[in-house]
Amino acid sequence: MKTVINLFLFLSGIFFVNMTLASANNQASALSKNLIFPDKVQKDVTQLIQKSTMNKSTVNFEWTISDKKNTSKLECSSNNSYTFKVQSVSSEATSTLYYHLRQLGFLFPHPRIEQIPSLEKIKKLCQKTFEWAPRLKQRGFHLHTMHSSEWVAGYFLGHDQIAEDTNRWFVRNQQNLFEVQMLQLNEEEEQNLIRNLKSAKEWGLQVGLAGSFAMIQQRSHSMIPFFRVLTHWGEEEALVRHLKKFIEKFPIDFVGFELGSSEFTATKPERTISWMNAAAAFLKKENKGMYVKVHASNNQHDKNYGNFNFLPQFADKYVGILPHSVFFYGLVDTIAPMYHRKDYKDMQEFYLKEAPVRPSMYYPETSYWIFMDVDAPLLLTDYLKIRTADVDWMQDHNLTGHLNFSTGQELGYWLMDYQVTLLADPASRNNPLFALQLLGENTKAWQKIMDWQNKYFKQKQMIQTLFFSNLLDEAPFAQAVHEHILTRDFKNKKFEIQKEVLLMEEALKEEPSLDQIKNQELKFLLEVTHLRILHSLSLRKAALLLPEQKVEFDQLLNEAAKYRIAAFEKMDLVFKEFNRYPEVPLSGPWKNPTSYDYGYIMTARNLELWERQESILKEDRKSPFYKNLVNPLRILLPRKIFELFDWF
Repeated sequence: MKTVINLFLFLSGIFFVNMTLASANNQASALSKNLIFPDKVQKDVTQLIQKSTMNKSTVNFEWTISDKKNTSKLECSSNNSYTFKVQSVSSEATSTLYYHLRQLGFLFPHPRIEQIPSLEKIKKLCQKTFEWAPRLKQRGFHLHTMHSSEWVAGYFLGHDQIAEDTNRWFVRNQQNLFEVQMLQLNEEEEQNLIRNLKSAKEWGLQVGLAGSFAMIQQRSHSMIPFFRVLTHWGEEEALVRHLKKFIEKFPIDFVGFELGSSEFTATKPERTISWMNAAAAFLKKENKGMYVKVHASNNQHDKNYGNFNFLPQFADKYVGILPHSVFFYGLVDTIAPMYHRKDYKDMQEFYLKEAPVRPSMYYPETSYWIFMDVDAPLLLTDYLKIRTADVDWMQDHNLTGHLNFSTGQELGYWLMDYQVTLLADPASRNNPLFALQLLGENTKAWQKIMDWQNKYFKQKQMIQTLFFSNLLDEAPFAQAVHEHILTRDFKNKKFEIQKEVLLMEEALKEEPSLDQIKNQELKFLLEVTHLRILHSLSLRKAALLLPEQKVEFDQLLNEAAKYRIAAFEKMDLVFKEFNRYPEVPLSGPWKNPTSYDYGYIMTARNLELWERQESILKEDRKSPFYKNLVNPLRILLPRKIFELFDWF
C-alpha cells in the first residue's frame, strides 16, 4: 500500500511539474504575443480602431516570429472584437502593424493630422493579409534643433505633448529611429530632453543625440572643451570622460558627431582621426553606435587626406558615416551649385566605397531654413522628386540606411517629410507623388507642377532668383552658400539680370494651373510661391531701369510691394487656419536655446525678407547688417558667454 501511495505521489509530482511548465510556457507565449508590441503602440492602435468603429471595440494583438515574410491579418468577430495577427521578424513587428493600418485607410501625414477610415472600409478588409517588405532597414529623422522649431519646444522646453506627438508620428509611419541635435542646454532643459527620449524608447524607437567634437557654431554641444582643442592638452581623455557622462545621463542608442570647428573650417586631420578612433573605442565597448556627418561643403582640402569631410574613411570601421546632401539637391542630381560644388558624384563614390565596410545612412534634407525654402516661404516640390530618386538609387546599390534631416514641418513641409516616411514602401519606387496619391490629391495636376518646378527652378536654376541671401552670403570676402546674384549687385550686373528676367517670363508662360489642388494649405503656399516669382521679377525689371528712369523704377517697386501684400494676405489665412502649434511662438520673437531669438517661420509670417529686398534696391544699401535678422554673436559665442551680454 505504501508503495502504491509513493507511486501516486511521484506521478502526481510529475503531473504538477509538467502542468506548471506548460502554464509557464503558455504564459511566456502569451507574453511574447503581447509584449512584442510596446504598450504605447497597443494603446494607440486600440484607440484608432475605436475611433473608426465608434464604439468600445476590443482590440487584440498576436505576434509570432517569422524569418521569411512580415505579414499581418485582421480578424473581425461579430461581438466587435478585432484581432491583429502579425508574423514578422521582431524588429519589424510594430512597423508591420502600422503598415496594416495604412492599408485600412489610416493616414498620418503630420504629427497633428490623422485620417480615420470608415468602419465599412475596415470590415471589407477583414481576413485580408498584407505584407510589409521595406526597402530600407534603418529609417528615421534627424531633428535639426539648432533651428528654432516646434521640436525645440517639444524636446527641450517642456512642451511634452509636441515631443510625444512626434515620437508617435515616427512609429505610425514605420520609422524606427531618430536623432536630436544636441545643444548647450541648462539642467532643466536636459531633464526635459531625458524625459522625452525615454518616452521615445517606450514607443520602441532607437534614439540618438548629435553633437560635435570641437564645433563652436550655433551652440553645438561639443564633446571636447574649447581650451583643450586649442592647447591639445588631454583632448582624447576629456572626450572619453564626456562621452561616459553623456551616455550615462541620456537614454540613447547612438551618438552623432560633426567634424571641424564649423561647417566651413577644419580641424587638423590627424587629430580629427584620433578623436574619431577614441570615441569609437569607447562607444564600441559600451555597445553604443557612432555616426559622423559627412558634410556637403567642398572647400576644405588637405594635400595628404583630400576632402576633410571624407576623413572617416581613415578611421576605425566602427565609425559610421552619414553622407549628406543639402537643400533640394540629392545624390543623383546633375546640378547642385552649393557649398563650392557642382554635383554629388564625389559623395556617391565615397558612399559606395565606405558602405560595405562601416555603418552608413544617407543623410539628406527636406527643409533648409537659411532664407531658402520654408522661411521664405517657397513650397518646393523637387524635395518630393529628389528624395524619392535618391532612395531608388540606394535600393539599386543595396544601401538600406536613411536618416532624413528636417528643420520643421509647418507651412506644407510636412508633405516632404511624409513622402520620406513612405520611401521604405516598395510602392514608392519611382513615385514621388505617393504621399499626395494617398491623400487623394489629383496627381496629374501635381505632376505638371512638379515637372514645371524641376525644369525651371532646378534645371534652369530659376531658384537663384527666388530665395534670399543671408549674412554669410553678404559678408565681405564671403562666397555665397548657393550661387546667386546679391540684390545689392543687381544694377551692376544688368546683363545677367536681363537673362534672369527672360527666364522668369518664360517660366510664367508655362506655369501650370493650381485649380485642381485640393489641399487648401498647400494651394495657398503654391500661390505664395507664384507671387514670389512675380515679386522677384518686378525687382529685377526695376533694377534694369536704374539710374536713368527713376519714375518707372518706383512704379515697379510699388508693383513688387503689391505682390508682397497679396502674399501676406495669403499667409494670414495660412496662419489662421493651419496653426498647429499655438502653444509655441514659432512665427514671432521667441527666447529659446538656439542661436535664433525668433521662431523658424517668423519670416514667412511677416514676409520681411521680401520687404528687405525691396529696401536694399530702393535705398541702395550695401551693408550685410541692414535689416539683418541673424546676430553673428549668437551663432559664434557659447550660450553662457552670450547670455552674460544678453542686453546686446
